[in-house]
Amino acid sequence: MLSIKDINHLSNSMRGINQSNITFELVSIFSDFPQPKGLFIPIHDANLDKAIENGAIAAIWKENEPLPSYTPNHFPVFFVKQPIATLLTLCEDYKGKLNQKECETMTKFAFYSPSLLNGSKYTYDIAVEDERLKETIKKYIEKSRKG
Repeated sequence: MLSIKDINHLSNSMRGINQSNITFELVSIFSDFPQPKGLFIPIHDANLDKAIENGAIAAIWKENEPLPSYTPNHFPVFFVKQPIATLLTLCEDYKGKLNQKECETMTKFAFYSPSLLNGSKYTYDIAVEDERLKETIKKYIEKSRKG
């Protein structure tokens, strides 16, 4: 499982409780996503109070970005220059940790929101994308024949 110890080396500074035995069940970029024992990284939105309300127990925060005044003093916040780059590094480090079988329980990562998937015309389904590509090629060929 991902722990505070795994994040300490990625941040320039931090505030709040710094106990290496604190672990995270979930890493999320969405504040409105249920995140019991979660690590919140505000890439999609910066609604820290909502993330805490949904179970976040720590956050990675952009350096020089004002931290909301309501943030509890004991709440661990890791300050970084680039949250997205830190998230990518964190994922790579965690993948290496999994490959070494250092963890018995896995931390989950939430990078999508079901509400963003609903009603969106975009998809990552390969079958749907394949059909769209075929349609586009077909239209292009028909247009080329006409003109």
